Amino acid sequence: MKSSAALRQDVRSSDCSKGFRPGDWQTSINVRDFIVRNVTSYPGNEDFLAGPSQRTMAVWAKLQPYFADERKKGVLAVDAKSPSTLLAHKAGYIDRDNEVVVGLQTEQPFKRAIFPFGGLRMVEAGLKAAGFEPDPAVNEAFTKYRKSHNDGVFDAYTPEIMACRRSGIITGLPDAYGRGRIIGDYRRVALYGVDRLLEGKRAEWAQIDDMWPTDEIIRMREELSEQMRALEDLASMAKLYDAIFPSPPRTPKRHSSGPISPISAPSRRPTGRRCRSAASRASSISTSNAI
Repeated sequence: MKSSAALRQDVRSSDCSKGFRPGDWQTSINVRDFIVRNVTSYPGNEDFLAGPSQRTMAVWAKLQPYFADERKKGVLAVDAKSPSTLLAHKAGYIDRDNEVVVGLQTEQPFKRAIFPFGGLRMVEAGLKAAGFEPDPAVNEAFTKYRKSHNDGVFDAYTPEIMACRRSGIITGLPDAYGRGRIIGDYRRVALYGVDRLLEGKRAEWAQIDDMWPTDEIIRMREELSEQMRALEDLASMAKLYDAIFPSPPRTPKRHSSGPISPISAPSRRPTGRRCRSAASRASSISTSNAI
């Protein structure tokens, strides 16, 4: 199966491609080709950097009381009842009139989210350390009905690995902070839009329609289904912020890796065994809100 299915509609005729060098990225989902063709090396120093804008300063000023309160009290608030997903919380803002890139992990600044898909024990330990009680319903769901990433890892450990883990001979194992994550490439959304990415995923799905249902093919169909649902959820989350992701931005802003979108999608990502988004934070309780 091709790793990047061709697009039925290329982007050469769209406004978003103007000003960029043409290439394979226009007819297939190929972020690397876009970057290689359009990257410009900068041999200078930091003199080109501008200071913070008035809008940035206004947003930063809104955050200062939260910083002061958190230094005095510790963690200010946690949603202990809602495992974090793309659609678990309403839209959140710091200063809606001045924010350019929007997106918080929850519906308000400095309110933490929980990520029990990575491991329930770490979530509950973090909540207690911050002075909050774990939610009984979440505990029941992730002990009786939902297998977490850590549960799966411990099931796969051999007795020898478990002994090495307990004794501290081996560290950085995937059941703790060093556990791996599948990284979500959000540059694809900015470059192609959700509709085109879904089109590519459906084309990949069609390539395996007639293949014999081996373990690999069944797993591939399941993963493609989850990827398509994640893209649809991403578009639904964008609508909460009055943003539209079906198509790439018509007037993209240049960045070191190409065009960017005005919403911070990684700030609300599920973690765990089948994570399809950005890398996890160091703790299963979020430590900060993205701006």
